[in-house]
Amino acid sequence: MKYQISSVLLALALLFAACNPWDDHTALSDKNMAKNMVELIADQEDLSTFAAMLQQYGYDQTLADMSSCTVFAPVNAAWEGVDLNDSVLVKGILGSMITDLKIRSNDATFNGKILAINGKAVGFDADEKTFEGIQIVTADLAAANGLLHKVEAVSKRKDNLWEALDKLTQYKQVRYLLSMNTQVIDLDKSVPSGLDENGKITYDPIVMKDYNAFLEKYPLNNEREVFSYFIVEDAAYDRMLSKYAPCFRMETKTADAWAFDAALTDSIAAFNLCGDYVLPFLLEEDSLAKSQFTNFDGIKIPFSQANVKEVIDCSNGYIYILSDCNISLKNKIRPIRIEGENYNGCMNPFNLATRYKSWASGGYDVMLYGKSKFENFPTQQFTGTSSSATNLFNGTNYYIEYLAQVNSVDYAIYYVAHDDYEGHDGLALEQKLFISMPNRAKLNKKNATDSVANNYLGNARCFVGSSWAASPNPERVRLTQWDLDASAPTQYLIDKGEVKTPEAKVMTVPTMGEITMWLCNTTRYNNENAGFMFLDYIELVPIVND
Repeated sequence: MKYQISSVLLALALLFAACNPWDDHTALSDKNMAKNMVELIADQEDLSTFAAMLQQYGYDQTLADMSSCTVFAPVNAAWEGVDLNDSVLVKGILGSMITDLKIRSNDATFNGKILAINGKAVGFDADEKTFEGIQIVTADLAAANGLLHKVEAVSKRKDNLWEALDKLTQYKQVRYLLSMNTQVIDLDKSVPSGLDENGKITYDPIVMKDYNAFLEKYPLNNEREVFSYFIVEDAAYDRMLSKYAPCFRMETKTADAWAFDAALTDSIAAFNLCGDYVLPFLLEEDSLAKSQFTNFDGIKIPFSQANVKEVIDCSNGYIYILSDCNISLKNKIRPIRIEGENYNGCMNPFNLATRYKSWASGGYDVMLYGKSKFENFPTQQFTGTSSSATNLFNGTNYYIEYLAQVNSVDYAIYYVAHDDYEGHDGLALEQKLFISMPNRAKLNKKNATDSVANNYLGNARCFVGSSWAASPNPERVRLTQWDLDASAPTQYLIDKGEVKTPEAKVMTVPTMGEITMWLCNTTRYNNENAGFMFLDYIELVPIVND
């Protein structure tokens, strides 16, 4: 019985071995495993031209020195029509068809873009068995230091997006991008040697490197990433700049004053426009019917296939030359939400609580511990644990400071300030918002008084939000301008002081930059009854028109 079982197992093992294609493949490949890649290529009669080019341009030594490689080798017929004496062309081909990875023809791990040894991104598709769209005709020949695949055509070196743009200087958009080319000190390669008379570090030797601010944010020269980039013809580019520029007004300081800088404004507008035409993916033929795409910065960009004039295939993406691409300002200049808990500072953090609230934006809001009197309430109203809590604020114009980067446009101001105390049902929560503009004196407290200075609307007016407390749901409130009692350091609200004109609901920002906002209490009473505060978030909604 044991003998019979052993005989059956032996027979099955021999049958399995005889039918295993991988063992057949290994048996055929083993004879090559002692050869390096250069020797393996030299043995292939249909790769004689490729082998000669490797030797002529020094890539044979490169391959011999590589411990790991994959070579996509064009067969002899693929070289017909290629000028073999054009060293730039042939080196570009050779360097683009060798990688330091070991890639089997069916290895889907490497589907997409891989890096060749010349730094160029090249395409590989394990499902289709293609390299740069070229069919692999013989696959997986193994050498001691890598794998060899024969392909039916040569793959010429492609420019990356940035290299291709350098050849498209007939377009204003491209000339602007290239105008930012400069050189800066390479701090990794330069050697510090001391300090100059101004205390700045000197270097010896000093090594410079190329630098372009646009590439720092949008790395179109990076072969490890893929992009699509739109270039619009000059008429469309000029029209878009004219539309963008008013939203990016810039100032520079001259003597003791800030003045509008037209050249800087145009440059900032151009930088934004050029950046808006960067898409962080390959826009390929099967997607061209879509009417819009989301760009690198999350902005919706319109697209019409009818506007496509030319498509340039690059190693890390595509350039689309368009007759027009009219981006809406409503997509470009987007609302700004500032969470209440993300304040920049406050009058006294001991009096301010950050509360976890499931209904709140971001999961939190802030509340000022305090108390106040109200016309329809016979007793004082409190926030906090009790009326005797030691952290109740006792003072005028308690402020919570927020900062925001804004464009030079009009904004509608909203907030959610939810007073969720049940005992406050029927109470009108009023809060003041003071604002100082970019490049202007920031908000502060006046000397020897509690009033707020440097408010861009002056001492007698600010934005105010008013909502009803203890409502079942947080209410989004639009703030509007109210009149203040400028004669009092407390800057009380004047009864029925809401300003009814349309512009009173708008914050007008004259120049791009950072605004400072103070949300304050002290609307009707002073000192210990100055009032409590709530805030979930402030939202600045741009009012723009294309």
